[in-house]
Amino acid sequence: MMLDIISPDYENSDLSFIIVKATAIVLRSPITTPVQTSFGTMTNRPAVFLLLVDAQGNTGESWCNFPACGAEHRQRLLGSAILPALLNKEYANPQHCYHALQAQFKRLAMQAGEQGPIAQCIAAVDIALWDLVAKRLSLPLHKLLGSENATIGVYASGLNPTDGVDNFMRCQDEGFTAFKLKIGFGDEIDYPNIERICAKQQPGEQLMVDANPNPLRQRMYSPNVENGQTTLSDKPGLGVDLDELDTLQNDPTLLGGQ
Repeated sequence: MMLDIISPDYENSDLSFIIVKATAIVLRSPITTPVQTSFGTMTNRPAVFLLLVDAQGNTGESWCNFPACGAEHRQRLLGSAILPALLNKEYANPQHCYHALQAQFKRLAMQAGEQGPIAQCIAAVDIALWDLVAKRLSLPLHKLLGSENATIGVYASGLNPTDGVDNFMRCQDEGFTAFKLKIGFGDEIDYPNIERICAKQQPGEQLMVDANPNPLRQRMYSPNVENGQTTLSDKPGLGVDLDELDTLQNDPTLLGGQ
């Protein structure tokens, strides 16, 4: 089964598998400084880790982070529904498995109103499967998917409204050139933080703002930060109707992430 997303160099590779073991675990890491967002505060960093093992003993891993109260729910959803449906069946490739799981759990997602959590769990399986088949071929996953660029850009995230400016300067000293500030806490907090950071930006540095998610509010800040730097926004498509999306999709200050 040929996949359009596979590099032509590996289009004849065997990507089939049978998963015989699957384990989902939750880990929580304490943090000294709570992470503030426009929809709540995180007092620890949760993550759900997924390990898949095929019939030959090859492994694939993935992870996702969820709302503070949601990690254990996703773990149970994986363990009670998604993973049992995955085990001991032969699939031609990860994409085949992804579509099969989507079709199988579509009704449950609607019936339970759990479209998001079920999609997250299936995505975690998909990521782990691609990791598994790439490892089996002794290839970096990006190369299997046709990329020649092994470099990924990084940015300093989690700049809170209370200490974002200080952390911005610390991250500058550490060599970061891209930063993401959390906004959505009111004009009296957001505007001064953005203005103070912009005043300290160096040529070539990039500032992103993240309102989690309020794209129209994020657009309001663009005129206040046009100082030669590029300002992008995270999750611009959430909570927006189709008419607003037509306006937003051509806005160069918006980044369609997550």
